[in-house]
Amino acid sequence: MVTKRCAITCVIFVYVCCVFSFSASAGPLFELMAVGESQKAMEKELAKETKAYKTIKKAIEKGLIKKGESADEIRRRYGAPVITLSDEQYAEKWVYKPGYASYFDGIKIYLFFDSDKTLKGIRVMSGVR
Repeated sequence: MVTKRCAITCVIFVYVCCVFSFSASAGPLFELMAVGESQKAMEKELAKETKAYKTIKKAIEKGLIKKGESADEIRRRYGAPVITLSDEQYAEKWVYKPGYASYFDGIKIYLFFDSDKTLKGIRVMSGVR
């Protein structure tokens, strides 16, 4: 015959075993879930880069972006660049590229600004060398 104390001890033992086995097996599961969320965030950011690149490329092709425009206005209308760099000749160089392109292939658009944040030049790189 099983006593009440023995039954409680058995229930606690089974509960503790279940908790430890779940924790041991859930660790990798939680890690995979975190990786999945990270990949979703990366895909979202790459899509945002590609959208800004396509938008600014189309505007350049249509002649909608002209020298003399302000950096703030360009950013507001067409989106932020992927990266902003210093340039020897200009105060800032903005780089737009599609999310699928690397920094080393030639598919990029450069916008050059002076110290007053006024657009001074545009360079479109097609990727063909």
